[in-house]
Amino acid sequence: MGKRADGRVVRTVSIPGTGFVHRETIGGGRPATASRGQPGQVSPVVGCSFVVLSFVGVGVLFYGMALIDRVRPGPVAVILALAVALAGGLWFIRAVDAARKKRAANARAAAAHAIETRVAELAATYGDDNAQRMLACEPWQGATGPMIRAMLGAPEHVMTKTLKTKTRETWCYDRLDARRFALKVVLENDVCVGWEKK
Repeated sequence: MGKRADGRVVRTVSIPGTGFVHRETIGGGRPATASRGQPGQVSPVVGCSFVVLSFVGVGVLFYGMALIDRVRPGPVAVILALAVALAGGLWFIRAVDAARKKRAANARAAAAHAIETRVAELAATYGDDNAQRMLACEPWQGATGPMIRAMLGAPEHVMTKTLKTKTRETWCYDRLDARRFALKVVLENDVCVGWEKK
């Protein structure tokens, strides 16, 4: 499990020797949209709930009128019952929609706060310019090993080659199959000198 520069927590699960890798984002990062439909569109669940509640409301009203009057309800009573059921259904839809909008706004605010906190942490540690570059999750020449680790998380695979005057490491991210990776970052003496993206 690792934390990327944009605040996302990434978990990688792999089965050695098979090439099977599953990588998922657990939380944080960019805010996701809370509603599945278009803005102002009523979801199917709310629409079905409205229909069911309307029928139940009409039934309850008819039953109540039958108990009170002990007579068959007339056309005025039927129209009144339908109007009351419709008003109750519309109120229910508006209440559910308002609650959904409030939850979405709270989620957006929490995500924005998490990103601001992460940016402040990175800026305090690495400086403003480097913090903005790290949020883009793109390596650059001159970035240090800790910067790359904070930006992309822990590498899935590390290849190390020790030479006379320097140590060269290749950090591999996002396994495509048993031997290939989507991103390889090359570091010499813990400083990024290049990268390869597929």
